[in-house]
Amino acid sequence: MHKAEIIFFGATIFLYLLWLSIMLFLRITSKLQLRSSEARIFLNYTLYSGFLCHLFTIVLRWDFSGHPPIMGTYESALAGSWITVLLTIIFPRKFSEFDIVQASALFLSIILMLYGLLFPTAYIPLTISEQSLWVDFHALSAWLAYGSYVISFCSAIVLLFQKNIQNTASSGKSGLNALIMNDVMFYTLCLGFFFQTLMMVTGSYYNFILFGRWWRWDPIESIALISWVVSALVIHVRLFYNWSGKGLATLVIVAFSLVIILHKIFPFIPRHLTFHNFDIKF
Repeated sequence: MHKAEIIFFGATIFLYLLWLSIMLFLRITSKLQLRSSEARIFLNYTLYSGFLCHLFTIVLRWDFSGHPPIMGTYESALAGSWITVLLTIIFPRKFSEFDIVQASALFLSIILMLYGLLFPTAYIPLTISEQSLWVDFHALSAWLAYGSYVISFCSAIVLLFQKNIQNTASSGKSGLNALIMNDVMFYTLCLGFFFQTLMMVTGSYYNFILFGRWWRWDPIESIALISWVVSALVIHVRLFYNWSGKGLATLVIVAFSLVIILHKIFPFIPRHLTFHNFDIKF
């Protein structure tokens, strides 16, 4: 890893932690309103500065490696966490409790970035078969799916454990509208499901180009299929059985936890069983 990349990576972690610390302090003390102009402007500057440092880290990684950050667990963690933060920034904040959702998503992004450091960070060149826009679209779809699932998961956590939930259509500026939170949780789950479906379609198509088969029962393909079915079941329960509130939130948490457990074991799958394990040296 280049020194410049290390500096921006460290600055990203520092600024994200600073934002979380300030947010937590304001929430606990309640001395300042988070929606006040001074506090909000400072928090925004801190978050956007960390986000830009995160972006510069990715750009430097791209420049030094000669390809998008799609090779290895570290690069996937770096890009996936950036997409998650991006989604929390552009997501419309129509209720005050989204600050908690955003803080939870940012915390998980920090954990993911640090988790990536447990794996090799050396610059690994792409093979000929990996130098394709289909691979780039496949990876981008995976990151967008992950970021959407994270927001859905964090919304479910808030809905399940927040005490001042109001079930009316209008909860005021300081309360939490359960109806809005349900929509956020469900719509981001559907968004993640859409991008995961797109990830599987692009992967299957490129699989056909390379091997002449749409599906090879690669361990990673099987894991993706299991997690896709789990998400589909949660959506099915919401649409056809009208589950909502804490019951649906519990299902979302269980589904996301299962997805994380399944996907985080694949770096440890023996290399001869899958071509998705990219933490290797050529």
